[in-house]
Amino acid sequence: MISIKKLNVKLGENMILKNIFLKLNFKGMVSILGPNGSGKTTLLKCMLKLLKYSGEIKILNKDLKNLKEKEIAKLESYVPQDFNPNVEITVEDFLSFGRYPHKNFLELNLKDDKLYKYAREFSVERFLNRKIYQLSSGERQKVLIVKSLIHDSKIILLDEPTSNLDIKNKIFVMNFLKEISKNCLVIFTTHEINIASIYSDYVILMKDGKIYTLGKPEEVINEKNIRKIYDIQCNIILHPKYKKPIVII
Repeated sequence: MISIKKLNVKLGENMILKNIFLKLNFKGMVSILGPNGSGKTTLLKCMLKLLKYSGEIKILNKDLKNLKEKEIAKLESYVPQDFNPNVEITVEDFLSFGRYPHKNFLELNLKDDKLYKYAREFSVERFLNRKIYQLSSGERQKVLIVKSLIHDSKIILLDEPTSNLDIKNKIFVMNFLKEISKNCLVIFTTHEINIASIYSDYVILMKDGKIYTLGKPEEVINEKNIRKIYDIQCNIILHPKYKKPIVII
């Protein structure tokens, strides 16, 4: 689904991404782990053509550089980490834009069944008539995830999707993403190593703008790699239910 070759990103005099090669040709959950400044968010944004880059990125065998914004939106949806709009728009109207890649301009005001389906499932139906800026950070995060699902795209990219959520909503969101990943590719960045381990089919570890290693959680989440990536000492235990490695500090 995604093929990346010789990807480099330079901002000013700083190389943010360095010679990235990556091929993700399957459905499922992929997490990107790494310390602050390792290039996780930059990598996601490159997959969406939100940043200038050198190298090659192909989405479903299509060269990303040749795709227009609406074409990309049909293939991929994105949940950013920071979103705090100060605009007079209701949650319902905001969500309706999630279907814009599949509609023409005259159809944008026509509501879609998917909007109400996912609004109910994510418990955001009760504030559909509220202004988007009136929501708490956790409520906005859930609205953004609902909007990405309404896109009905083959690839969903999320930048720290659980960062503003309480533990109950974290579990709900990750369980939901795990379920839909049976039919699409879900890629998310996170600082929560244990969430990545439990829910991911594949884990990418990044440091200093490079991919340090990648593989199944049980292959890459170990004391040696965590020490190398984060410069900390830790212990690894096996989760009694999920049978995945868990980091203990």
